[in-house]
Amino acid sequence: MNESGKTAILEALAKSNYFEDDPNFSYNISHDYPRKQKKRVDKSGEIPVAIELEYAVGKALSETIEDDLDIKLEKNTFSATYKYDNKRTWNINWVNTKDFINLYNRTFDKQIDGTRLSGDPIMMQLKEINGGRNFNHYRPANYFAKNISEISLSRKTLDNFENLFKVVNKLL
Repeated sequence: MNESGKTAILEALAKSNYFEDDPNFSYNISHDYPRKQKKRVDKSGEIPVAIELEYAVGKALSETIEDDLDIKLEKNTFSATYKYDNKRTWNINWVNTKDFINLYNRTFDKQIDGTRLSGDPIMMQLKEINGGRNFNHYRPANYFAKNISEISLSRKTLDNFENLFKVVNKLL
């Protein structure tokens, strides 16, 4: 039996974006997770990550996004993390990490040091820092809108917010 992993990789990719709703092409912890580690996962109650995919947006598409939304992308990459419950999390960096942590700290009266954060998606790290609890993502945006004159953010982040507000207002 060939155990090089080619089939496993192809199946994981297919399950992340299958072209039709087929239960055979969704993540299943009983069938897909390594058997030797499954008991530990069952005891922990955590839902492990099945796959994390990172995408790079080409220069032409980056420019189109920047032109359409009138923003400057922080990075030309984004990622999608899929868990064994078939839920996914997108990580798109349009806001400078330091600026977001500053805003988060002000919103929730925290003292998180942004330099402690690794390359993992910020939202997942903040959840871990908060003892596994999610936070209301609306609150930092609301705090920002209500306290814009008191907040010190980079010019690039402020411009991105301003331009995104303009795009949203055009839709109303």
